[in-house]
Amino acid sequence: FFLAAGFLRPHVPWYVPQKWFDMHPVSGVETPPYQKDDYLDLPAIALKVHELPQMPTTDWAIETGNWKDMVQAYLACVTFVDHYIGEILNALENSKYKDNTIVILWSDHGYRVGEKGIFAKHALWQEATNAPLIISMPGSKTTGVCKAPVEMLDIYPTLADLCGLPVNKTNEGKSLKPLIENPEAGSGFYAITTYGRNNHAVVSSGY
Repeated sequence: FFLAAGFLRPHVPWYVPQKWFDMHPVSGVETPPYQKDDYLDLPAIALKVHELPQMPTTDWAIETGNWKDMVQAYLACVTFVDHYIGEILNALENSKYKDNTIVILWSDHGYRVGEKGIFAKHALWQEATNAPLIISMPGSKTTGVCKAPVEMLDIYPTLADLCGLPVNKTNEGKSLKPLIENPEAGSGFYAITTYGRNNHAVVSSGY
């Protein structure tokens, strides 16, 4: 069987019960680096792609004193979801399926909480395109962090490969099984992100 469990948070609006906010007091919140003139060395098309006048800007957050509150709200939402992911994993651990179930945890995108002058997901910047991807194999002795860039398109062919299912020849992704077996085997992997028509970011191990 295949089970997909999705959580809305930490998507906006960043509202969760108060106790999750209390875990991240504003006094201890650190804002990310921000360089006011960060756009000065970019071509016009880059400015056009990332122009989001409807989204809060970092300058606005600084002027109104809301920046730390916004980061706190984001952290609260992440912690909230982290707890309920734990509830699902606990249920799996206490079930008859714990020893033969593959678990994959991922998010659909990253988020800028003030980096590059705005609060938004729409971008080709690293903060917006980088997302968590964790794969847990039952009985696996291999652990580690893989630095190779991969795509969310790779999840489907990876599951098919791990489960011994037929290859879908029309799929554009690639199986990550070699990286699961050896996290260091990432040579030649790259990831492409597209935002808007004909606007692409390409990430490889070195660039």
